[in-house]
Amino acid sequence: MKILKFSPLFLLATLVTGCASSVDIPDDIYNFLDSIEFNNTYQNVNSGEIEFSYRESDNTGFVAGEKKEKLSFSKTAQNQNFYFVYEASFTGNQIDSETKISSTKIELKGVNEEYILETTNNGELTSKEVPYDQAYSMMNSIFFTGDNPFRYGGLYYGDYFQANSHKYGNSYILENEILTFKIKDDKTMFEGATCDQELQIDKLGMLIYCSEKVVVDSTKNCAEYVITGNYN
Repeated sequence: MKILKFSPLFLLATLVTGCASSVDIPDDIYNFLDSIEFNNTYQNVNSGEIEFSYRESDNTGFVAGEKKEKLSFSKTAQNQNFYFVYEASFTGNQIDSETKISSTKIELKGVNEEYILETTNNGELTSKEVPYDQAYSMMNSIFFTGDNPFRYGGLYYGDYFQANSHKYGNSYILENEILTFKIKDDKTMFEGATCDQELQIDKLGMLIYCSEKVVVDSTKNCAEYVITGNYN
């Protein structure tokens, strides 16, 4: 069950579309990617602090809408004691026209050996008990929500980088156990648009930084997305 609805990353379109010839990657990058394995990642990443921001603007700089999100989570390596709190605020065209929600907070916490999910939308609180299986699914969705053809939809990007290394390996930079994918002024990712992008993963394949900017060529309207993440 996907309980957290993060802003969509442009990366999916970047890595699974577009044309690129196969490239040979250096041994250090190959070994770095080859060492990433999701089960090991899930066992060893037991807490995190993540910030997201998304903004749309026109060619004059007028901001049509913004979305700001924060996520904190923790669990044990034995998949117990799940906790997360997700907060988001929305302005302009990022406010859903049906729900009219401008602020939300979702918190999962353990109470008396049960899990409680509290949701606060525009200041109105609702809560319900959730079973362990559902709590586990919510925690798992922080890492990924789909697994075909590889894991995607969360903050785990090891599979993305592995699957596309022979397409985009010449855009990879490895330094201090951080692997960076960087591309500028690219017109192959989105038809009629130009994209700048930089992404970084740590040695466990978790996304620690993302900066993406897409500009529509005809209108110069712009969408920008930034993520920073720290994990323990």
